[in-house]
Amino acid sequence: MHCDEKLVLVGKGSEEERIKNFVKEHNLEGRVQVNGAIFGEEMDRIIERAKVVLVPSEWYENGAFVALQALAKGKIVVASDIAGLSEIVQDGETGYLAEPGNPDSFAIAIQKALNLTETEYRNMSARIVAYAKKRCDAENYIEKLCKIYEELINGKQHKENG
Repeated sequence: MHCDEKLVLVGKGSEEERIKNFVKEHNLEGRVQVNGAIFGEEMDRIIERAKVVLVPSEWYENGAFVALQALAKGKIVVASDIAGLSEIVQDGETGYLAEPGNPDSFAIAIQKALNLTETEYRNMSARIVAYAKKRCDAENYIEKLCKIYEELINGKQHKENG
């Protein structure tokens, strides 16, 4: 598969030097930008400029912050079909899921996102923002949590009185 888009890598890890060497050896400096760990406003700017945000994690994380951050900005997320990521990303609705550790699976998922027409991309982005507001909004979360606590307290009181 061929892709004309620039790849911006963010993160720190054991493969960082190997990736930098690969990019240099294959003269990919103009197409692949390798960054270390980036946080805060600089990370926000990178996500805002992205067409697609990749989260190829093989780690069983419950709530991948970068995926949530991208969804909040209406960005399509291509993520590993693993643990919490598969709960955050709805395949074909808010992004695409790929087999963890399988580059071909990720290439196919990325291509799906890049093949969207401008209208399809805008529509998906709008769905993503609506999903993020519904699922990740702090007020909604607190309201749901309070209801759970009320139900537990009421259930306990009924058992004690019954």
